[in-house]
Amino acid sequence: MKKTLLYTIFFTCAFQVFAFPPDVSLSNTVNMQFGSIESGGLIGGTLSLGTDGSVIYAGDLSGDGVGVSAQVRTNPLNGAVTGEVSCSTGATLCDSSNNSIAMTGIEVEEGASRGVYGTANACNGVGNTVMNIPLGGAILQRTLFLGAVLTVPAATVLDGAYGTNITCGSAFTVEVVVP
Repeated sequence: MKKTLLYTIFFTCAFQVFAFPPDVSLSNTVNMQFGSIESGGLIGGTLSLGTDGSVIYAGDLSGDGVGVSAQVRTNPLNGAVTGEVSCSTGATLCDSSNNSIAMTGIEVEEGASRGVYGTANACNGVGNTVMNIPLGGAILQRTLFLGAVLTVPAATVLDGAYGTNITCGSAFTVEVVVP
C-alpha cells in the first residue's frame, strides 16, 4: 500500500502539507521567484527558470536575470528510505488587478542534479511518478528543486507582484509517495 503526501506550492504564502499516513513530511525552504521581468509589450514571450535558478528570456522579455527555484525538503519518518515524486503540470499567477500569467512546463530535480531549464524531470500530473528521491540522504539529496516557464502574452501589464495566492491564481502540487 502506497502512502501519499501532497504539498501545494504557493509563491508568496505558506505551503500546505497533507500526509496519510505520515511516513515523510515536506517543508518549504525557499519560494520560487522569477525576478524582475520587463516586456516591450509587442509580442510577449517566455521566461524559463531552471532548477538551479538560472533564467532564460525569449521574445521581447528581459529582466534582472535573477531567479530562485522553489525548494522543498523531504524529511523521512518511520524509517522511510525512498519516495516517488510527481507534480502538477501548471499554475496561474495573478496580480491584484486579476491580470494573469500562465506557468507551465514545471520540472523537478533533487539538489545534487539541478541545472538549467529543460534538464530536469518534467512534471506530468499528480500521481504520475517522474523520479525517485532518497529520503535518507544528505540534505541536498533529499531536497527537491522546481523550475518552470512563464508565458507572458503581448500587452500584459507587468506592474506589481504576481502570485498563485491571489484571487484568480492557482497553485501547483508536488506529491511524494512512499511505496
